Amino acid sequence: MKPAYKPVLCVVSSHPIKGASGVPTGFFLAELTHPLKVLEDAGIKTTIASIRGGQPPVDGFDLSDPVNAWYWNETDFQQRLATTPALSELKGADYSAVFFAGGHGTMWDFRDNQDAQRIIREVYESDGIVSAVCHGPAALVDAKLSSGEYLIKGKNVAAFTNKEQSAQPVSDMLEASLGRLGVDAIDIYWIHNPLDVEKWTPGLIPLLQSGKVKRVGVSNHNLAQIRRANEILNASGYSLSAVQNHYSLLYRASEEAGILDYCRQNNITFFAYMVLEQGALSGRYDSNHPMPAGSGRAESYNAVLPQIERLTAAMKKMGAERNASVAQIAIAWAIAKGTLPLVGATKVHHVLDAACASDIQLRDEEIILLEQLAAETRVDTRGAWEKPMG
Repeated sequence: MKPAYKPVLCVVSSHPIKGASGVPTGFFLAELTHPLKVLEDAGIKTTIASIRGGQPPVDGFDLSDPVNAWYWNETDFQQRLATTPALSELKGADYSAVFFAGGHGTMWDFRDNQDAQRIIREVYESDGIVSAVCHGPAALVDAKLSSGEYLIKGKNVAAFTNKEQSAQPVSDMLEASLGRLGVDAIDIYWIHNPLDVEKWTPGLIPLLQSGKVKRVGVSNHNLAQIRRANEILNASGYSLSAVQNHYSLLYRASEEAGILDYCRQNNITFFAYMVLEQGALSGRYDSNHPMPAGSGRAESYNAVLPQIERLTAAMKKMGAERNASVAQIAIAWAIAKGTLPLVGATKVHHVLDAACASDIQLRDEEIILLEQLAAETRVDTRGAWEKPMG
């Protein structure tokens, strides 16, 4: 029999506007719905409350998120939102945990709210759990225990840093990078986070204008994100200089999505990383000679080594005709596709081998054969960090 838990209290902001800006805000929908799903799937009851009670303002409204969509279209959830109790009506001891959801509204009504501080104290002193996500930790800043001691004294708390909350976060992060590197300008500034092109790209424009950033590149972005970043830069007379995505014989998503064509048409250099698939396409490993057990590479690739042996055998044959290695054929293929391979090098000969690969000219029929054999492996090496490229 499962233990009987008291409900979990989920608290959202009641604040609708970002200060004097007039910009709407509130609580971030996914930061409520996703915790609700985990808790309710586990059979734990929940209470949704807000600072002032009633219908709280919603921010981060994204119904392409299936969890958001399920809750938003669920009548009971809508009713619970419309009738949230105010924190002043509740007692912390009635709950096993309190969870403060994020959203920018929290920055106005969480920190100084006496009832939020009381609920935190009552839950904590009843051996309950106090938790928060994103901007939710604003509620914890001034919370005190009955002893008068701050709740977070001596504790590590996950929260946004000052730089992340800066009005000019891109500029602040650049200045920190310049200081660490001891330079006045950066030749190419890479944006690795594809989640918010509209937020980060405009922040690069004044840095390009100042000369502190000479070029801009994006990594792990899909076609729509690459196109949008370039549009934003174009509007101010600049353009995207480079894209850096996972691309190999075993993972051609950027090509299939049209990213290589877009880069070619817009004079954008495409940097291909993982061309050798962490050694799986180097010719060093096969089913009889797997990658070292216990390594992350072994977990990812050893199971599929038998499937790629026909491919690597063809690469080995092509290499033998040119006094080249399997790895050099993989690099030469990537160059023939119009990309600039990024190859990990731990020894001098790795650099020399990669340089020699640039002189290898594969025939069209060889490229077609390699791609056909790669497709027949039915191996998908997309990383857990990668989203669909289309």
